[in-house]
Formats: sequence, C-alpha cells, structure tokens
Amino acid sequence: MSKRSWMQKMWANIPIGEDTRPKDRVKLGISPSTSISTMDFTVITTVKKDYLEILKQDSHFNECLRACGVEDWDGYKEAERMYLEEREEFALDGTEYGL
Repeated sequence: MSKRSWMQKMWANIPIGEDTRPKDRVKLGISPSTSISTMDFTVITTVKKDYLEILKQDSHFNECLRACGVEDWDGYKEAERMYLEEREEFALDGTEYGL
C-alpha cells in the first residue's frame, strides 16, 4: 500500500460539493466596484541600540520588582503618581539617558 502525500490528505478532508478554489467577488458578496485592501497596523520605530538595551534592562528590573510585590511597598503610589505626571509632561525619547 502506498503512502499518501500531505497534499492528498489535505484534499481528502474537503466536504463533498465544497468549492476548493479561492472565493471570487460574487461568492463573497462584494460589488465589482468595491476595492479590497489588506490593512497592516504594524508600527516600526527606530531607536539607538544603546537606548534599546537600557529599555530592556529597565523592563527586566520592573518585572523583578513586580514579582517581589513592589505594589505593596511604601512609596509605590507616590512613585506611580510621579511617573504618570512626567509621562504626560515629557515625551521620553532617550535623551533622559544622555544618548
């Protein structure tokens, strides 16, 4: 008995009467005057390598603090308030690290 290829296995699972071709505009219910576009919401930001490394280190340190329950420590609420105020006031772009 011969082994079936992966393609044969894939096509064997299609229900009887089901069209295997890509759907056209009529089957999709789209007017011929409608333009079809694919939207990609990926944002690419370029930063200096040194700044990226600092962000990685700060992020890891923040994860460690949270793992140790920093939210329950004295002064956490004050630091959080300060952070939120400064975030609104300044656009943090790496210059605060002297880069």
